[in-house]
Amino acid sequence: MRHKILVVDDYREVRDLIVTYLERRGYEVSSAANVDDALAQFERNTPDLLITDLTMPGKNGIQLSTAVRRSSSVPIVVMSANGAGWRSRVFESGANAFVSKPFDWAEFLAKIEALLKMDPGRTTALSRPQSESTGDSDSSGDPRSSPQSTTPRAPDPGSSDGGRTA
Repeated sequence: MRHKILVVDDYREVRDLIVTYLERRGYEVSSAANVDDALAQFERNTPDLLITDLTMPGKNGIQLSTAVRRSSSVPIVVMSANGAGWRSRVFESGANAFVSKPFDWAEFLAKIEALLKMDPGRTTALSRPQSESTGDSDSSGDPRSSPQSTTPRAPDPGSSDGGRTA
C-alpha cells in the first residue's frame, strides 16, 4: 500500500514541485493551497503524513497543525523559508518536524520516510533540529509577518550529489 501525503502551500510552483518529487518516489500525493481546503481534504481522506508551509494568507501552518492534532496523530512536517523564530511554536502546535526552505531534497525525503515509519504520536531527535535556535524573535504572533523569499528548487536528476540544493 502506498503512503498518502497531503502537501499544503499557497505557492502553486512550490506545491507542484513537492507533489511531483514525492509522486516520482511512489507516494500518493494530494495538495491544497490553504488551510481550509487542507482541513476539508484531511477529513475526507486522511493522509499518512501532512506537509505544510508555515506562512500562508489567512490561516497558517501552526493553525493547521493545531487543528489536525486535536483529532489525529498523523505526522506533520512544517516548512518555511523564514521560520527560525517560530520553531518552538511549530513544535508546540503538534508538528513532528520543521524543514527550512530551500531544503536538501535527500534530507527532506529522509525525514518523511522516518516519520512514516514511526509509531503514531512518537517524537524523535530527528524531529527537532539540534543546532538551530528555537527562540521566538518575532513577537507579533503572526508568521505571515515575515515574507517568504525563497523556495525549494528541484533536484537535478542527473546530479551526483544526491539532489542537494545550493
